[in-house]
Amino acid sequence: MRKFKCRECGYVHIGDQPPSVCPVCAFDSNVFFELDDNKDSSSGFFEMLDIADSSTIKIIRNLFDAYSELAIISLAMSIQARHESRGEDVTDGLECLGRELSNQATIYAMFLGEFLEFNTELNIRDLKKKIAKLMSKNNELKNNIEIDYPEYKKIIDKNNKKLENLIVKI
Repeated sequence: MRKFKCRECGYVHIGDQPPSVCPVCAFDSNVFFELDDNKDSSSGFFEMLDIADSSTIKIIRNLFDAYSELAIISLAMSIQARHESRGEDVTDGLECLGRELSNQATIYAMFLGEFLEFNTELNIRDLKKKIAKLMSKNNELKNNIEIDYPEYKKIIDKNNKKLENLIVKI
């Protein structure tokens, strides 16, 4: 049996041919592409898991959320430890842990298939839109911060500028 994934909603169909109409989003068969079961996972890329069991999906979502949160907390802790001059072993260890937790969260994101589009071009387009919204929220926060905190406004401006510079590179 072959596997076909809907580009629109992520539904995975198992059969000899894709369905004529996606049973989830009702798009016709041309939105389906065939998944390759023989892909080499050494590249670090994993296809979405073909799981109908909602409890397993819930566990994966919880793992994704937990790994993502701990990654950010570990990176924040490394910055704090560096500020407190805790030594390279502590700061580097926390930073390394944050990167590893982030890497593991990406695997769960791929397993879910909910965060990635069909190809990199679509992913980049969507990422740029999401970052633009994030920058808008940063500006909203900046406008709501009291006048007593001008250093926070500078941080927000600096962060937005970093995001702008990074978006240009992709």
